[in-house]
Amino acid sequence: VLQEKKSFLGICLGMQLVAKRGFEGGEHEGLGWLDAEVVPLRPSDPRHRIPHMGWNDTNVVRGEGLFRELENPATFYYLHSFHLRPPERSSDWVSGTCSHGEEFVAAFEAGNLRGVQFHPEKSQGGGLTLLANFLRLSDAARVAKEGVAA
Repeated sequence: VLQEKKSFLGICLGMQLVAKRGFEGGEHEGLGWLDAEVVPLRPSDPRHRIPHMGWNDTNVVRGEGLFRELENPATFYYLHSFHLRPPERSSDWVSGTCSHGEEFVAAFEAGNLRGVQFHPEKSQGGGLTLLANFLRLSDAARVAKEGVAA
């Protein structure tokens, strides 16, 4: 993925695995593809239950890429208890955020790596648009690398 610049989309746990380390069930190394760590959601308001489950608005930080042609905010289906936390200096790859008692990274785009905390496969029209955008971006990257169209 990194060496050959293959397009990658991590969904939910798949997004979290690209981090350097995570703290679910102890401290564990991740793939280290992204300078971030995975930490538990800690909402300040007890009305925000963990796991975060259900539909929630996602604030689009960058409207191109995965979120092309989607409304802002875009609504997606979430089911998670942990989230990706970037170091402040590296937050330029954050492309979407969400709030569930605290703001967290809902999506990132860093070169050929992309990830979403929500479940596009369960998110109806918005999810289908996002997946189509990923395929479009992947095809464009392949054509640029190989110099041929499908």
